[in-house]
Formats: sequence, C-alpha cells, structure tokens
Amino acid sequence: MRTNDPHWVTLLFTDVEGSTRLLRKLGDEAYTRMHADLSATLRRVFKLRRGRVLDSQGDSFFVAFARSPLDAVAAAIECQASLAATPWPGAMVVRVRIGMHTALVRRADPSAGGGYVGLDVHRAARLCDAAHGGQVLLSAATHTLVAGHLPAGIQIIALGEHQLRDFGEAEPIFQLLMPGGQHGFPPLRSAQPVHADVPVPRTSLLGRAVETREVEDLLTRQDTRLVTLTGAGGTGKTRLAIAVARHARESFRDGICYVALAAITDPTLVASAIVRRLGLQESGPTLPEELLFGHLRRREMLLVLDNFEHLLPAASLVSDLLSSCPGVRVLVTSRAPLRLSGERDYAVPTLGVPDPSELGAVETLTRFAAVALFVDRARSVSVHFSANDSDLTAIARICVRLDGLPLAIELAAARIGLLTPQEILAQLGDVTGSGSLVLLTGGERDAPSRHRTLRSAIGWSLDLLARDDRAVFARLSVFVGGFSLDAAAAVEDALADCGVTAGQPTRGILDVISTLVENSLLQRVERVGTEARFAALETIREYGIELLNADAQRPAVMRAHASYFAALAEKGSKELGGPHQAEWLARLDNEHPNFRAALTWSLSAECEDRQLAARLATALWVFWFRRAYLREGSRWIEQVHAASKSVASPHGRATLLTADGTFARMVGDFDRADAVLEEAASMWRGLDDAEGLAWALSHLGLVKQWLGELDLGVDILRQSVDLRRQRGEDRGIARSLFHLAIAEDFRGNFNQAATLYEETLEVQQRIGDTWGAARVLGYLAKVLLRMREAARAEQLCRRALTLSSQVSDRWGIGLAHSGLAAAALARGETALAAKELKTSLVIFRDVGARDRVAETVQDLALLTQQLGAPQQSVRLAAGAATMQQASRLAFWPAVEALREVALAEARASIGEAAFDAAWLKGRLMGLEETIEDALAVPDSAEVSPEAPA
Repeated sequence: MRTNDPHWVTLLFTDVEGSTRLLRKLGDEAYTRMHADLSATLRRVFKLRRGRVLDSQGDSFFVAFARSPLDAVAAAIECQASLAATPWPGAMVVRVRIGMHTALVRRADPSAGGGYVGLDVHRAARLCDAAHGGQVLLSAATHTLVAGHLPAGIQIIALGEHQLRDFGEAEPIFQLLMPGGQHGFPPLRSAQPVHADVPVPRTSLLGRAVETREVEDLLTRQDTRLVTLTGAGGTGKTRLAIAVARHARESFRDGICYVALAAITDPTLVASAIVRRLGLQESGPTLPEELLFGHLRRREMLLVLDNFEHLLPAASLVSDLLSSCPGVRVLVTSRAPLRLSGERDYAVPTLGVPDPSELGAVETLTRFAAVALFVDRARSVSVHFSANDSDLTAIARICVRLDGLPLAIELAAARIGLLTPQEILAQLGDVTGSGSLVLLTGGERDAPSRHRTLRSAIGWSLDLLARDDRAVFARLSVFVGGFSLDAAAAVEDALADCGVTAGQPTRGILDVISTLVENSLLQRVERVGTEARFAALETIREYGIELLNADAQRPAVMRAHASYFAALAEKGSKELGGPHQAEWLARLDNEHPNFRAALTWSLSAECEDRQLAARLATALWVFWFRRAYLREGSRWIEQVHAASKSVASPHGRATLLTADGTFARMVGDFDRADAVLEEAASMWRGLDDAEGLAWALSHLGLVKQWLGELDLGVDILRQSVDLRRQRGEDRGIARSLFHLAIAEDFRGNFNQAATLYEETLEVQQRIGDTWGAARVLGYLAKVLLRMREAARAEQLCRRALTLSSQVSDRWGIGLAHSGLAAAALARGETALAAKELKTSLVIFRDVGARDRVAETVQDLALLTQQLGAPQQSVRLAAGAATMQQASRLAFWPAVEALREVALAEARASIGEAAFDAAWLKGRLMGLEETIEDALAVPDSAEVSPEAPA
C-alpha cells in the first residue's frame, strides 16, 4: 500500500477543560509542572495502546490508531482513569475531554509530517470540542465498529443527533460510560440536538415528496402553528409526520420532540407523556402542565403528537400550550381533527395508483407510488424478486384494489415469498369488490370505504395463517405498547395451565411471533440495553382487539395478562432496592403501558379477583416514586383504595392508605398526608404489624416536620427506625434512617445528621441501592459543606453525580451539581460555582421541584451579593421567597440564616429606598422571570455597575 493511499484509522483528539482557569489558579510555574505531568501520562497511554501522536499543541493531543478502534477506546478509558487517580497540585481537578471518529483517511505529504487530512479529521476534532471535561464522545462510525466488543463494565449510550460546529447535517453522537467515571454531563457543546426523539423508520418512504413539502410549508408559515394530519388508519400519517419532522429540523432552533401516544388511554396523561419525552421529570407540587409550559415558553420547537384520535379531550391542552408558548408549533396525526382555532387540517391522501382501465402501458406502472411501494417491500421479503410485465400488471391491480393504502399494500407485499402477484390478486378479488374481501368486511359496510379496505386486508393477511397462529395473534393484542418474548410465553403458559385455550399452538411462541413478524403483523422493536420487544402497529392491534373481544376466552386472556404484570411488578418492587435497579427501572419503564392496562382491567367488573388491583398498585408505588409518576401514581392508589374498601383485607387497606399518604406528602399536600398517614398508622397498630407501622411513621415524621412540628417529627422518625432495627430488614432501615437524618439536618444538628447519613449510606451500599445511595450522598455532601468540609463534600458530589446518572435520577443530578457549586465557592471559584448552580437550577426547574428551584435561586442571590451586585441579589432573594411560599416548603434554617445576613448587608450597602425597590421588583416577578434573572448572574465580579432597581 502506498503511503498516500486511504486507510482506516481511528482519530482521537483530547483537550483540557478550563485550562486558562487552571493557569490563573496555579500560576506559570505550577501550571508548567502540571502540564508536563499530564502530557507524560497521556503519551504513556497512547504509546501503550499503539497510538501515534500526530500533533500536540498546548494541552491538546491529536492521535491516530491504525490497528483497531478498540485501541482508541482503551486509551480513552485509561487516560480518564489515570487523570482521576492523579493528585494534582492545589487539590485542583484536571478534566480532559476526548472525541474519536473512525474513517477512511489519506495521509498528508510525508515531508509535512505524514499526518492525516480531510473532513473526517475535522469531524473528530469537533467531537472533542462538543464534549465536557471527563467525557468521551464517539462518532456513529466508531460506535458501529466497537459495539458488542467492549470490555466488561464498559457501556455506550446514545446522546441523540447533534449538529457539530461547522457541519451542516446533524449526526448521531455516543458517549462512553466507564466504571467509576462521571456519567452525568450538561448538554453537549454543539448546536442544539435535533430530531433526537424522532424514530428512525425501518424502511424507505416512497411517493410522499409532495406531501412532505406541503406540510413543511404549512408549518413554517407565520400564521400556522397547528397542523393535523388526518386520514383513515393505514394511510401513512405517522410516516409522513416523521419525514416532515426530520426534513424540517433546521427550521426549529430548539429541535423537535416526537411523542407517541398510541399506548396512552387517559387524556389526562398527555401532559405527563410530553413532559417525559422532553426529558423533564415531575417532582413536588408542580403540575405537569405548568412544568410543560414553563419549559417551552421561550423555546422554538416542533412538537409532534402521534396518534391523537383517542385522546381528543386533551385538545384543550394543545390549545393552552400554543397560547402559552409562542415559539412552539405542533404537528398532530389523528383520524379526526382537533377542531381548535387556527388548526390546519391536512387530509393525507392515499398513494397514487393507475387508472384500472388503462393498465396497458406496463413501462409506466412503476411511476405510481403505490406500485413502487409494493415492489420495494416485495424485494425486502425476497431479494430475488423481479417483476415482469405480467407481475407489474397484477401488482397495479392489487394496489387499485387496496385503494393505494400503504399499510394494506405492505401487508400484501409481505406474502410475496409464498404467493405470486397473480395469486395475491386472486386472493384479494377483483376491483369490483367481489371475492374474499367482501366476506371479511362483516358489519362494517357503513364504515368509510378505505377503513373497510384496510380491515379487509388485515383480515385477509390473517386468514392465510394457521388457525392457532391467528388465535395467538388475537391474544397478543392484549399487550399495550409492546411485549417481550417472556411476557408472551407467560400468558400462553397461564392459559394452557388453566385449560381454557381452544387449541394450543403446535409450535413454540417464538416461531409464531416470527411468522407474524415475517407477515408484517408484528414488528420487532429495538430497545437498547433490554431484551427484544415486539409490537403491532396500532391499526393492526385494534383489529386484534376486536377478534379478542369476540372470543369467549377474553376474560381468561385479560386475567393472565394482569396476573403476569402483577407478578412482574411485585418482583420489580423488590429489585428496585438492590444492585440490579437500573436494569429493572428500564424494564418497568418499558412495561408501564401494560401496567396501566392491567390496572384498568383489574378495576373493571369483569375482574373477579378483587385483590389483583391492590397487588398491582402496592407493588408499583416505589416505581412510580422513583420515576416521578407522582400524580399518576397517586391517582391509581386513590382509585384502587376506593374500589377495594369493601373487599380488601385490613392489611391491604392499610397498605393502600399508607401509599396514598406517601404520595400526598411527595406532591406537597401535607394536611391531607398528615390525616391519611395518622389513620394508616392507627390501622397498622391495630394489626400489630411493625413493618407497616414503621413505613407509615417514616413518612408521617417528615410531614410533621414540614408542618412545623420539628420535635414531634423527630420522635416519630426515631420510632420508625427502632421498629425497623428490631426487624433487621436493611431496606426498611435505610429508608427510616434517611428520613431521620433529613429531620436532624433540618433542625441544625449537623453532626448527628452526618452520622445518620453515613449509616444510611453504608446500608444502601450493602444492599446495592444505587438510587438511594446517590440521594444520600447528595444530602451528606450538603451537611458536610455546612460543617466546612468542602473537599470531602466535593468527592461525594461527584460520586452522587455518577450514581444518579446511572439510574436516570435527574433530581439527584441536580442536587449533586448544587453541592459541586458550594464546593467551588468554598475554594473561591465563583465562575465554576455560578456554572454549577445554573446547571442545578435548570434541572430542578425541569423536574418541577419548586422548593429546590427556590433554594437554588437563593444560592445564586448569595453569590451575586459576593460578586458586587446587591440589587440583583435582593431581587433574586425576593423572587426565591415568593417561590418558597408558593411551594409551601420552608427554606432550611441553614439557608435562611445565610439569607438574612446577606439581606442585612445589602440593605446597608444600597440604602433603604433602593433595597425596598429591588425587593418589590423581585416579589412582583413571575417564576420564569425570576429564573431568567438568576440564569443571568455573571460568572465573575468583572461586571458593570448596576443601574438603580
């Protein structure tokens, strides 16, 4: 191979984050020594992993790995591990960002050093630029080559599609996760992520260029903010919406959010579904609608709401969102318009088909989108498929017979491996409507013709299956939002055990599912990090539900489904406190639509097992709490409690009552929580159940604290701890200890609180509760900061950040950043403190934690006072006070004490009149205005003098 021939190389760039800040902090001499040590460490790792250093400028390196991209990955891992273990001068934290990309590149002229040139070199460099210190980013090419070959404990997560600086198109970016490394990072330093939530279609979109352009033109018009794609099932509304969203990505500054609503059955849950797709999280008293509007109020975004027809009562939410968020535009797919003011109803046409009376010109048939779609899908079924003139004529007639409906055409094309086009046409009948389709329409003759056609195509496709396979298909329609192979097998096994199936499939469930996938009746749904899942398109699933509803076995199928998910919830509730909780949180997330369906059926008159709903609700409450389904969880608990009062056992009623009171506490309804938990505690005492009583008391004690009865709250929490120590169950001990530590912390008993937090942490680590340990670390760091142990507190915050990221606990991530801010401030690094506080503020805003938003704004007010901007400090303190009162959660006394000192200093500094004016202005600011003011806090004291407030 000649030296200038292109060859595959993995290009890796590194850069030290905040090098200028480090230089200022250390001075020239110390920084030079630090830089020499850093360079030596990195060069040693690169040489060990067969990397060739091509360039080194300042503290940055450009390295090429020609043997394998795994060498580059290993080098990145070892670099980060070595730097984290190195004691740097002045207790400084040195963090390096790394970006890598694999490409076919060409070497430059050897006389110029033999480096590499080309666009891919710049792509690797821009990946490094987009990263944060401690973060390792991979391009899609590198990810493809190393995925599945990584060492044990090393993972890769997808960060969505981002537009790198100087690159016009957005591209997928991935992050390397290393044991012990930092996992939670702010958004990438790239252009805003675009269409990160938009699904990637499995197949190409044919014949929709005109429609895509027309809908995009509508969305970008000044006078149009809501476009609804309407049409019968199977017309391709979802595919068109996805195409428009991906094509229009550059028109929306803040990107695109796609929300699939097919699995949502309750219109009141639409706001929560959008909140979650935006990456937000419910917490405390903030309603999902408030959280949603607050997040989107100043954003320019396209919101895609897919499958809205069964949620039309939620149209008012869309109307309110458009009124509150002027930069947001909404694209909806629905079988019926929302009927809102300003809505543009775009009726999605079927694909173009030839005139049935003019099928002679065979050479022109493939110009019709419907025919092209059939041929394309047929080739995906059989790579050797080649249509001759006779085939094309038959295909054209098939497309005409199917009214150009994309889904119906795909179902027909899926049979090409078994039948010829002529045989498919014969099966379907002629264009006049005679043949098997008429027999399959049943009582649907009064339905729109396209609806009848699609139903007939689905029925025809099913009719070609074996009888037992058709029965399995109907039973699989009980699953909502998809299912795993284990779930499908468990339901089938339960039915077989009961002897209720008319005929068990002669083949295994996997074989049946494979047949359904091959015939486009099911789809395999990819889930990163979990087992394979399967799902039916909603239109096809609806047909299956009709078949199931007409089957005498329906109650048995529903019972088997609900029983399986009750057992799964019960197992999950135990696993959520142990070492596999991240895996189980993801699994329960995937199955949440099925849990909702199981709860709905178990509350219906058809369910004879009156304990089933209680089993589900009591098993799911921990999941609802940890995943912040606070209001939904509370609503389910209330419904189940009301429905089971007359049939539930005393133990079951006490359990539901305690869960109800627990949720009331978590959403800030302390008066109700107090009454409910008092009643629950009384019931547990009557049952002589120590664990139940300890559970109720552990939450009742915190409620008393927030109601101002501090001493009583601590006494109650101590009772809870004692009861759980007597039982010796670590999980319960950890919960009660944690709540007692919080109460002592709130009372100002910092040494006692720190001891209790550390004891709690020891138990959490012993049982492998990552989520709980992360939260405890965050609280322990805070109390250590109050005790002026900033260095140790910072270490704990970094651990908390890593653990919270592993279990996707955004609230915990926000708490960790807040602690890192305080640690930075203790070292005098105001710029870093401001950055960390702003990160924390945005996170707490996005999870709806009003009490933490207020406290973080107050922290920024204190920082602003130190930076010499007393009027802004007073404004922020006033705004924080308003938020604190609205949330009904008092400032912690330690925060209140610092606040009073700062306000007194500000009053003395600027005088009574200016102070009162600034305070009044802050009190009159709304939530969003206060947050914007806080995010505008300068990073240093080098600011212009303030104008009078």
